[in-house]
Amino acid sequence: NHNEHVTKLQIAWLALAKRKARQQDLPSYDSEQFEHLASTLSQVLSTSEAFSHLPEKLRAAGVGLVHEPNFPRGKIDGAAFMLGDNPVIALSGRGKRLDKVLFTLLHEIAHVLNGDVSIGEPQIDTGLSESSAGEADAMERAADERAARLVFPQGPLAEPPAQVRQKWVAEEAVRQQVHPIVVIGRLQKDGKVDWRSALVKGAPTVERQLATW
Repeated sequence: NHNEHVTKLQIAWLALAKRKARQQDLPSYDSEQFEHLASTLSQVLSTSEAFSHLPEKLRAAGVGLVHEPNFPRGKIDGAAFMLGDNPVIALSGRGKRLDKVLFTLLHEIAHVLNGDVSIGEPQIDTGLSESSAGEADAMERAADERAARLVFPQGPLAEPPAQVRQKWVAEEAVRQQVHPIVVIGRLQKDGKVDWRSALVKGAPTVERQLATW
């Protein structure tokens, strides 16, 4: 939120994330390779286990990826910043659910691909799941829109039935080549499925995988 000052809590979290990132030896940044990778991630990350290998995949394109746990009441989702000539993405894992962490990742990737990140000017994102498009500034809306396209590179979701059932979700997930919770998460965000829906029972989390980064 560019209308609010960066807090001491956010600065501390970012400092810890940067310290982890400095421990990585990254090759030169390859923007074309990174953009291609971004276009495949929602399909690649169709299981919780796939998140374990994500830092290696981004490193191959010269992009750092670190996990720094969210501070209590921090509401920090993620950040994108530069270390020298290399972009770095930091995730807090807030929300824990596969689809929420995936969208945060793609939102930060969108910031990098959109050219929003420069040396000395990190993008710190808080409350991504709570904010609406109307409340976000132009840069954040553009990152959200690009991330939304990256989530479903096959194109927009099909129009759901009046009563969304598990069978329809499963079929649409197969068509989109993503985990069903990603479909459910989009429908929840669009207000077509209640946040307390039974469809989210047993939703996969990635907390354990992020802890290995």
